[in-house]
Amino acid sequence: MDFFLLFVPALVVAVAVLVQAWRLRRELRRVRSRAGSVPADLGPYALAHLVGGRDRVFRTALAALVMQGRARISRDGLVTAVRGVPGGPAEPVERGLLDLIGASGGWTVPDLRLTFGRSGVHTDGVVRELHDAGLLNEATRATAERAVAILRGWCWAAALFTPLGLLSLALGWFETVLWSVLTLTVSLLTVIIGVAVAAAYAEANRREVTDAGRAAVRAAEARHPRRAAIPPPSPSTVEDVVQVAIYGMAAYVGPDQEQVRSADSGDSGGSATAQSGGGSSYTGSSCSSSSCSSSSCGGGY
Repeated sequence: MDFFLLFVPALVVAVAVLVQAWRLRRELRRVRSRAGSVPADLGPYALAHLVGGRDRVFRTALAALVMQGRARISRDGLVTAVRGVPGGPAEPVERGLLDLIGASGGWTVPDLRLTFGRSGVHTDGVVRELHDAGLLNEATRATAERAVAILRGWCWAAALFTPLGLLSLALGWFETVLWSVLTLTVSLLTVIIGVAVAAAYAEANRREVTDAGRAAVRAAEARHPRRAAIPPPSPSTVEDVVQVAIYGMAAYVGPDQEQVRSADSGDSGGSATAQSGGGSSYTGSSCSSSSCSSSSCGGGY
């Protein structure tokens, strides 16, 4: 009877804790096993997402379209498509944004940004690229927090059996002390393991960007230092787009420069290294203009 009164409930809770802890540990190992497979060159839109998320992807694409003469920003802040430009953007992100701009007679930049970001389909390829490279955690912050909360809840349940085990020993509730000792041992070990795994998983998912992603952005910054504001050649190069991806709208040089730079005051500029103190900051690697063609860079987040 002693067995069923104390030890079996403690064992059931311990199994629940260990199963959840095993799931989180497996996810940690899977993410860390891919962290070393960083691509030599990431495109500008992968960089933009790592540095500033979907908002930076939008701003980079908008700047690229203005550079290419496919979109314009008027002095009153309206974004419109330019008709009659031959060909089309090579990047899926740029194509999606241009289609959206062309579907209206004119957008304010904030409205365009919200509409672009709401669908998410234009940046899904970039997200997959970063997940596959181990530069971005696959679990969203809400998902990670929920998984950690479940594990910690089971740990609290397991911890309740520690004082019960001590009381049963001190007061001699049972004919034999074996089940009291086993209950106390299982409870303590379960709590220690569960708390340790929860802490490790929470720390790994504290930021959306992984350590490898932040290292990749630092490498991109070294390969693409912020340049002086010299008007770029026409047509624009990949390097022009990479500058905006890493350093924000403040690094834009080209047509409608004043309007583009002031189009969205929400873009604080700066790189991921400068912004890395916040949980919403991103990191990534780079795409040099010599090693990436306009058709091979970006495209996937």
